[in-house]
Amino acid sequence: MNSLRFQFFVAVAVALLAAASPQAAERSNPRIATSGDGYLVIWNENDAIYGVRLNGAGHRLDSPRLIATGSATDVVWSGGTYIVGYKASPKTIASVSVTANGDVGSAAVVMENVRDCDAVELAATSTSLILSTGSGHRILSHATGEVREERGAYACGPLAVAAGDDSFTISRVLDGHIIWRSYSAAGASITGCCVTIGDPPPEDPFALALASDGSNYFHAYTRANGLHASGQRQRILWSVLFDHPLGAPRASWDGAQYVVTVASDRTLHLTRFDASVVPLGSPIAVEPMRAGEAADIAAHRDGRGAVVWIRENGDVRAGLFDVASLAAGTPFKLMTDVNRSTRRRAVR
Repeated sequence: MNSLRFQFFVAVAVALLAAASPQAAERSNPRIATSGDGYLVIWNENDAIYGVRLNGAGHRLDSPRLIATGSATDVVWSGGTYIVGYKASPKTIASVSVTANGDVGSAAVVMENVRDCDAVELAATSTSLILSTGSGHRILSHATGEVREERGAYACGPLAVAAGDDSFTISRVLDGHIIWRSYSAAGASITGCCVTIGDPPPEDPFALALASDGSNYFHAYTRANGLHASGQRQRILWSVLFDHPLGAPRASWDGAQYVVTVASDRTLHLTRFDASVVPLGSPIAVEPMRAGEAADIAAHRDGRGAVVWIRENGDVRAGLFDVASLAAGTPFKLMTDVNRSTRRRAVR
């Protein structure tokens, strides 16, 4: 009887401890944007969106702060503030501003009655912001508000958007082909639909990335046989840098080269391309990532930038690079676990 009583009290104690323990944080979907002087890193933590500002050297400026409730999808610097796009509900896309000083504004609904599977990708010129989904897009003027909205019958699938100095390009997958449309910052169509990347048969890409050097656009995508890249120029150059499936790529222009993040064998890699989409050196392996997550990247045109990813242990890590560190093959001058309040590790 004493043994049974002891087992009963042990079981009750374990149950009470489990009930008192807080829910473990499940961090996901890290994104980063740069103002030119610093960075804003956002991520999802369960059903909340948190953010941390970094200075230009990669050091934290504050502790993680709650930005919104929902599912974060993207963040961009709009010229005066950071804009965070997120799913406030399965069918509602909202945005919220965060100033360079860290002040969080009021949330505003941007699109309603979107499909459950729609995410949002953001890009900004000095005058306008574009929010693009599988259902369509909106181009918003910083000065006057909404400029243009278009809705189409695109499937929920790979999507990317980027801004040049005075234009936007949206890249999607339709019937296995990659298509893009370009718009002026005021919302006027430049190319018209549809421009197809690649030759038949369909490419069946898993994920897309877009970046711009200001006037031209760089496309990258992953498919069954690796990473491919092309330039929006008179001719298209292709590169296959891996020979097995990869995670979702993200890309940015740092003033001298395009830098692409991609996960291979659950390890973060950085690859580089020049303005003519010629690979520069070999892919640089960084460290293991959480399976199923993608890294993100934001760069200055003065040669500096940052990458953010989810580590295997669930920490949100940011790494700061420049042109010299990438060329040396040891990309990060400093790495910081941004979800923590004190931990910081320099790389020499």
